[in-house]
Amino acid sequence: SEMCIRDRYQRRVRGFCQSIMRIVACLLICLALAEAAPLEPVSLDLGEELQIREDCEGDTPYKDGENCVAQCPSGQTPGGQEEVDEANKDGGQEEVDEANKECAACADGKYADHESHTCVDACPDGSTANDETKDCDADALF
Repeated sequence: SEMCIRDRYQRRVRGFCQSIMRIVACLLICLALAEAAPLEPVSLDLGEELQIREDCEGDTPYKDGENCVAQCPSGQTPGGQEEVDEANKDGGQEEVDEANKECAACADGKYADHESHTCVDACPDGSTANDETKDCDADALF
């Protein structure tokens, strides 16, 4: 009985030692690999690193910064003339189409007509120029 207990104890110790040796062997392999191919620091900011650009489509066809929106913010319309002119000068039709989707502020003295998606000098009938937001606000129907 004492012999059985000693045998079981020795088997457990032997199993434990084998496990420790496997772990040490794995660590040595990892260290050898790390020295053979040192790791370079990796940026986790993938948005800037990869210049991810999402095409805006469907219900949110316009681009406001990095966000796709259904309507440009106050005082802005898609395809600011400056951006379209720049795209015409530097790129092909694809660049012009993309510039036409970018929200851009209307020039001084103009208002964003969100119905026609253009900057206008005077708001169309049924809307009023809002000097605070630079939008053509729809007139209230009573």
